[in-house]
Amino acid sequence: MLSLIFGLATMAVSLWGLFHWRTEFIFILKGAVPVCFLMGGVVAVIAGISSFGSTASTDSKPTDDVSGAAGEKE
Repeated sequence: MLSLIFGLATMAVSLWGLFHWRTEFIFILKGAVPVCFLMGGVVAVIAGISSFGSTASTDSKPTDDVSGAAGEKE
């Protein structure tokens, strides 16, 4: 119950602050959103390179043909 009251009070203070300092909030948001997109793009490129590298290394290894081995036993 205490966390519910604390959460509601925090939300009220936050909404009050956003209302009174909306121009500063928009100013910060205009600078933060492109930086977040840039960092997300960097993470996506790194994940893509990592995924490409792991699939390239597994494609070069020969695979065992288990169907041929099972056919010889019969």
